[in-house]
Amino acid sequence: MRIILSLLLFFYTTNLFSQVKFLSPTMKNPEDSTLYIGIRYDFKIESAIGSKVNSIHVNKGTVEHLSDSTFSYTLPDEWTADITFTYDLSSKGKLRKGIIYHVKYKPVNFPDAVFRLRLGTKTGGHISLAELKSVTAIKLNDEELKIKPPYAFNRCELSCNPKKTNDGFVISLSGGDLKNNKEYQLLLSKLSKGDILYFENIKISGPDTSITRAMGSAIFTIE
Repeated sequence: MRIILSLLLFFYTTNLFSQVKFLSPTMKNPEDSTLYIGIRYDFKIESAIGSKVNSIHVNKGTVEHLSDSTFSYTLPDEWTADITFTYDLSSKGKLRKGIIYHVKYKPVNFPDAVFRLRLGTKTGGHISLAELKSVTAIKLNDEELKIKPPYAFNRCELSCNPKKTNDGFVISLSGGDLKNNKEYQLLLSKLSKGDILYFENIKISGPDTSITRAMGSAIFTIE
């Protein structure tokens, strides 16, 4: 009988712990173990009926309790070891402390490919005039990521000497909007096959738009 009771307690406890989940809208799968460095993650806590997660701790980084059922976590820079959360759980008047969350997270840097300027489907090289004319904004090459990085195109300088005109163009592009930039739209009307566009002095900004970082240049040739 004692063995049976022990087994029932074990299965009950295991089931209780397995029902605790940390869900983030930035993650496609609650079991996803990848955390991008420098990102703030907001988590919603799910637990079994009648139980409550009282507090959450982590081996590295900062946890901020937003409410009884939500918390945020920011992964520090230059950290490579696994991230482990622990929590205290109250259920049926009992408090269990230091429970290890079942998902161990791995810190990952954003791929270098993210920090490339993208026009339509291209990050450089040859681009058709038709595709270029369909592009309304400059973006970063982040479409393949599971989450959107906390970086955005800030500004750059575009230069081009179209063969159709003797005049060269040097255009300052800010904020990424191309559709409403009159100088850029005028340049589009002058472009033809073989013309080369040089995007230089590219800057991207993080969550605080006053902080920018430089990015490599990009060259596009009209095919």
